[in-house]
Amino acid sequence: MKSDRELDLVCIIDGKFVIGEAKINVDQIGRGDIEDLAQTAIELKADVAILAALSGDLAKMERKVNDLRKLIVGKDIVARGLISDWNDEPSSYL
Repeated sequence: MKSDRELDLVCIIDGKFVIGEAKINVDQIGRGDIEDLAQTAIELKADVAILAALSGDLAKMERKVNDLRKLIVGKDIVARGLISDWNDEPSSYL
C-alpha cells in the first residue's frame, strides 16, 4: 500500500486516540494540511485532531481550528489547537 499522508503526532492520551499536524509557525499550517488531517482523523476514527505550532498568533490558530472543525462536524472528533508557550531558544518541543 502506498502512503499518501503523514502525521506529526500519533498517541493515546487518557484512552483517547490523538493525531495531529505540527509546524514551526501557525502561518505554515495550510489549507491542505487541515484537509489532510480532517480526512485522516475520519478514516482512522481518531478521538482528537490537533493543529500545533511552536509559535504564532493565537487568533490565526483559532481560525484554522475552526476550519478543521467544519470538516469533521458530526464525526465525534474533537479539534484542538496548540501553540507552544516555551520561551527558550530554539526548542523542538511543543
